Amino acid sequence: MYNADRIAAILMFVVVLIFAFQFSDIPSSYSRIFPKAVAWALVVLSAILLIRSWVNPRVVEFAETRELKKVGLAILLLFGWMVCISFLGFYLSSVLFFTLLMILVEPSILKPNTLTTSIFIAAVEIGLFYLVFTRALNVPLPKGMIFQ
Repeated sequence: MYNADRIAAILMFVVVLIFAFQFSDIPSSYSRIFPKAVAWALVVLSAILLIRSWVNPRVVEFAETRELKKVGLAILLLFGWMVCISFLGFYLSSVLFFTLLMILVEPSILKPNTLTTSIFIAAVEIGLFYLVFTRALNVPLPKGMIFQ
């Protein structure tokens, strides 16, 4: 048995600390405003969650082994996605890995009609992200070694 809120709050403090050490790498002081604001918001929310975990503790049993394996596989998939972005590019690797992630979460979508629909939805959704970042925000996304 463990207190999930306390663990989540402590992990968020660690994440904020990791990113806080990287603020000095951002060249412009104006460019640091948003990341610092997000970091402070995470610190405040983590502190609230940590206090709440002591005032009103919720003790949770460990999940089933099968569910923990799914979480581990999802984390491995996300790391695989990060590695494949440099080879396949953002769009192709995202469609591939998010489809695999959907199959991991809900294996019943392996039916041909449902799988086709899921891949289409993933492609359209990632395409919208791609357009927003490349056109509206003018942020270049990785094209991958294959497509250069």
